[in-house]
Amino acid sequence: MKIIAILIVIIDHIGFYLWRSFSYENYYILRTIGRVAMPVFTYLIVQGFFYTKDLKKYISRMFAFAIITQIVLITIDYINNIVYPDINNYPNVKTLGILFSYTFTLMVLAVIDRRIWNSKLNKFQNIIINVFLTVFLVFAYIMLNIEYGVRIPVIAVLVYGIEKLFMKNNQLLKKQDDVSVVKKVLYLIMILAVLAFSLVFLKNSPGNKYGVLFAVILIALYNGEKGRDNKFVQYMFYAVFPIQHIVLYLISVM
Repeated sequence: MKIIAILIVIIDHIGFYLWRSFSYENYYILRTIGRVAMPVFTYLIVQGFFYTKDLKKYISRMFAFAIITQIVLITIDYINNIVYPDINNYPNVKTLGILFSYTFTLMVLAVIDRRIWNSKLNKFQNIIINVFLTVFLVFAYIMLNIEYGVRIPVIAVLVYGIEKLFMKNNQLLKKQDDVSVVKKVLYLIMILAVLAFSLVFLKNSPGNKYGVLFAVILIALYNGEKGRDNKFVQYMFYAVFPIQHIVLYLISVM
């Protein structure tokens, strides 16, 4: 699922960086395919939240690569404006990248699921920490310009609720062997409804926004099993975000 989602992101950014090489129709197709990536990654973020053995490390990794990717984008923007001002192929660095939203979303889920709860502190102190964190997250989404805005945390929280609804013996629906076809269909219908609802937060967006709905196909095919437990693949999943921007920008310059 992660590999497919990464490939979809690369397809999307091929359209973004190399738009001069395509007709408008082909550019539109590439960007429409790209809309599938965000909901798939958001769904996987929720899955990862339930399955991770160390939530702090999970959030830290995501945040670290969010910063690295943002530095790469700022560097590309600087080079583009100073060295190649006529190319006009640069990202909007006034917007915080999607990895920041995934980081904040994990924190939102941690508050809801009471993962940010320290047994060494008393109840009042834990409540204060959770209230402070909630205020910070709300402030971040209101004051900062984050890619996709509130759509990612909204999708994640609703998917989290669906997973909780279908959870049995602490197992998510996709891990249950005896789950009925009716439950599977209802689960997917609810996921599709969440993706459709997320479109409400878009204004004046072109028709390719409806590409997010096709993410339900990949989610339907997901079997709930973990892929290969390989550290290199794990870190490449994060590293590919800054790397693909560098590679595609260099290609666009050439």
